[in-house]
Amino acid sequence: MYLLRELEKLEFSITDSIRKKITEIEQNIKKQRDNEIDFIRNRVENIINKKISSEFFDSLNVFKIVETIKDYSPELLNEFFVKFEEGKIIDTRKILEKKNGNILDISDRRFENVIRQTVNMKCSNKTRGSLGSGELLFVLLGNAEKPKKGDIIINNKFFELKSSKVSNKKLSGGRFSCSNMHKANVAYSIFEKCVRKYFRYRGCCKKFSFSIKGINCLNNEVLLGGNTHKEKTVDFLSEVFTEALKIKVHSRRMLKNCVDNNGLIKCNKGLNSEIFVTLVVFNFIDYANSEKFDYMLLLNTDTLNFYVVSSEKDLLKLFKEGKVRVANGISWNDSQNQTSVQIYST
Repeated sequence: MYLLRELEKLEFSITDSIRKKITEIEQNIKKQRDNEIDFIRNRVENIINKKISSEFFDSLNVFKIVETIKDYSPELLNEFFVKFEEGKIIDTRKILEKKNGNILDISDRRFENVIRQTVNMKCSNKTRGSLGSGELLFVLLGNAEKPKKGDIIINNKFFELKSSKVSNKKLSGGRFSCSNMHKANVAYSIFEKCVRKYFRYRGCCKKFSFSIKGINCLNNEVLLGGNTHKEKTVDFLSEVFTEALKIKVHSRRMLKNCVDNNGLIKCNKGLNSEIFVTLVVFNFIDYANSEKFDYMLLLNTDTLNFYVVSSEKDLLKLFKEGKVRVANGISWNDSQNQTSVQIYST
């Protein structure tokens, strides 16, 4: 019995010793790993500090990038830092050269996970505005710059960037919001006066939103039945655009193409109907004149497809090719946003 007890003690002592050794090894491994991650984080922070001002850096979640690259091999990690510092993970010079394509085709694909992580990152500052979705991507991983006013500069050209994505199963995109535009709820009161002025309608006009449902409702309840004719509806739309939506009518011919021979507003193509496309094109012209950018860059943060727009002709072409569409219309109950629709690029 004595020998048995002694053997048990010896076994426990050995087991306990092994357990302590394993714990010690695990702690050392964790400490080493923590040191490696601290090194990676410090290196990332130092590079980012050279690319964006401290006002933006303070609101940036750097650890998202660290988490993405922490399991790289030492060789790949070193290559990443070299390209990251030089702004060569994305060759932003090729954006204007290609005019449309996919970000991965002008990037080092080994770092696709970093690109997909960074494309949706944002940071903001009270006085300098924000670096939104996509902007941070080109500034950090390419050689784009953030100007004091506007979105980004690539090769000395000013780019206005509009990002798109699918959010909660709905299309979400950028707006061409000019500073002189009314908020939608303010625009409604002017729209209502236009409806009463042209068609002597006395009912509630809130249901006649600038959406598929709203325009169909306007057609059925107000315009249908000989209450109008083509030129009258065009005059009505012209006043709604200029007074309620604060968008200049740059082509009466395009506006006339939105109305059929009976004076009804065409809406058979849904949000890609002529009325919405025309609204977006006129809005784009006003926006370009207001913001003074050289190019607009449309970026889908899900697919990473991009399109460079230099004029309303480029935008119309993208609509015809199905690469750009209207994400939603204008609700008169929206007290937050101005009277501009969202644009979604595929």
